[in-house]
Amino acid sequence: MKDKPRTKNSELTELHKQVADREILLSEQNRLEKECSQALFKCKALAAAVGEITFEHFVSEDNIIWSGMVEAVLGYTKEDMGRDLKNWENRVHPDDLADANAEFQRAVKENQLYDMEYRFRHRDGHYLWFNDRGSMVLDADCNPTYVIGVMKDITERKKAEKKMRTLSTAVQQSSDWILIADNSGTIEYVNDAVERITGYTKEEILGKTPEILKSGRHDTDFYKKMWDTILSGQTFTGILTNRKKSGELFEVYHTITPIKDNKGFITHFVATSKDITALKQMEKKINFLAYYDDLTGLPNKALFTDRLKQAIARTEHYEKCAGVLFIDIDRFHLINDTLGAHLGDVLLKEVANRLLEVVREGDIVSRFGSDEYAVALIDVSKSEDIIYILEKLIKTLSEPIKTAGEETVLTFSIGISVYPDDTVNVSTLTPNADMACQQAKQQGGNAWRFFTSGMNTAASEFIMMDKYMKNALKNDEFVLHYQPYWDCHTEKMVGMEALIRWQSKELGLVPPAKFIPVLEETGMITEVGEWVFRRAILQLKEWKDKGYSVLPVSVNLSVIQFRQHNLAEKVRNMMGEFGLSPSLLTAEITESAFMEDIEFSKSTLQEFRDIGMSISVDDFGTGYSSLSFLKRLPMDNLKIDISFIRELGKDPEANAIVSAIITMANTLNLKTIAEGVETEEQWKILRLMRCDTIQGFYFSRPLPAADVEKLFPVNSFL
Repeated sequence: MKDKPRTKNSELTELHKQVADREILLSEQNRLEKECSQALFKCKALAAAVGEITFEHFVSEDNIIWSGMVEAVLGYTKEDMGRDLKNWENRVHPDDLADANAEFQRAVKENQLYDMEYRFRHRDGHYLWFNDRGSMVLDADCNPTYVIGVMKDITERKKAEKKMRTLSTAVQQSSDWILIADNSGTIEYVNDAVERITGYTKEEILGKTPEILKSGRHDTDFYKKMWDTILSGQTFTGILTNRKKSGELFEVYHTITPIKDNKGFITHFVATSKDITALKQMEKKINFLAYYDDLTGLPNKALFTDRLKQAIARTEHYEKCAGVLFIDIDRFHLINDTLGAHLGDVLLKEVANRLLEVVREGDIVSRFGSDEYAVALIDVSKSEDIIYILEKLIKTLSEPIKTAGEETVLTFSIGISVYPDDTVNVSTLTPNADMACQQAKQQGGNAWRFFTSGMNTAASEFIMMDKYMKNALKNDEFVLHYQPYWDCHTEKMVGMEALIRWQSKELGLVPPAKFIPVLEETGMITEVGEWVFRRAILQLKEWKDKGYSVLPVSVNLSVIQFRQHNLAEKVRNMMGEFGLSPSLLTAEITESAFMEDIEFSKSTLQEFRDIGMSISVDDFGTGYSSLSFLKRLPMDNLKIDISFIRELGKDPEANAIVSAIITMANTLNLKTIAEGVETEEQWKILRLMRCDTIQGFYFSRPLPAADVEKLFPVNSFL
């Protein structure tokens, strides 16, 4: 069937319809464009209100129209920015440009929104961080024609994020444990240290309460006090004993801090803890060393003396006698050299065991030195009874000792002093026995001698030295030698110790061990000690006048000298007299000197500190000091006793003790000085242990001032 031919009227009707549709379409397009324009205007106004930059990027032309906010935010005018896309690229940070372009091209290709962050250069040259988000406007064929974008300054947010990352890393990697619980005690966060210390994984701890670590060592009142404290909004601190997953106990110094919201309500608790188990064990070890001999486990000289004083008080009350036996193994150094140090130690321990077998309950056995022992026989009815115990003791000690398949027979020199027959002064009872022992030894050994008034060799020597020494200062017979201190790692000379020597016209060069006890006994130590300070200060001045960059000098203080009042003031005046700073001096005090009166010592040491001097604890490890005392006293250096250094590399126990002392010193922010370093092996061990300073014959003996100058570093000359 053929189509009916179209009439002219029908064609006109169709044309009118198309025109009408066209008008409707244009009207709708105008409406949409108007709405888009209004929406864009509102968007720009809103962006301006919150300080954001808007822009229109025409894709086909690669040009940009910027909003007026660009000047407020970036300092550029719209003319500065221009329309060329290159101007934008030139101001994006070079490290961020490639990623920003890639994100934009992805959005154009996929006709999607883009969202990116990059740094953009401010007019003054510094970079700001921006979040750039944009939307594509498409043409009728769904191709992007231009982009409407918003740049928001996020610099402060980036800084905050960086701080949070740093804080998070610090918390997570902290060596101290950090635990966060909600206000009911449920654990919400633990750092790596909690896992490392407790043995539990985070998964095993999160969602639990701290009771998972409960050791059973603390009673209900302890935990009640802890909860009462933190629930009241206060911080709780204390030492807790906890239990690891393995069941092992450990101690921590615990701090729990309540966290409050802006209304003041507690929302969380933050617990920070430092594992002090090793520190406690170290303190226990050092305390043991202060009172007991490490090899034999016997009381040392200090504890023996203290117990002897108490025992004598009981003896006086019951009107009985007491005897002190000073025992020295004859020619032990030869035996030790022949058998070796290890088997020598076996002999020393066996002697200790045999002494303990013979003595009665209440008697005291002590090891005084390498081959010296002391026995206090308490509550003896009469002095003659001491001989019976002595004979039994000699019989037991004389029996052969089997070592490495060989039998060794030891002989002994023994000195005996009786209280109150020989002396009523407890402090001279042991020295009297020592004097009698030395006489037995001088007569060939393998003998015992009672102290008698005829034993005056030592006393005669004392009187002779006292006589000559009275004129030593006047005749300028004392001299100072200087033994350098060396940095353990750089091997640079960092200071020196002033050591007194006596060049007597009658006796020749007298070693300090001979004349210093005489100085202390006669009270001359105060006058001579002041001379040492003045001479050392004068030497510092002489070196300075010669043009040397002066190194610090340490001066030893005796117990008597340390007890002087206003000593620090005297030193400051002497330094001022020569125009020198007290910081060039270090006071070296033995543990026993400052432990006699802690409060007085604290005050005196602080006086030294106040004038600028440093403080060193000499012979550390042989006295009474404990960690708690050291924390209370103002100190700078711990000088490890030579007896420990001498055994480095030979005795694992000595290595452990020195390492423990160095670790403890680091914990207390103290420097360590090792004295008596005589071998390369000792130095290398100390360097591995991170000891700070060393002194000893391996680097230099004590030298006269003229010779020590030759050791000054070349660049120390001004």
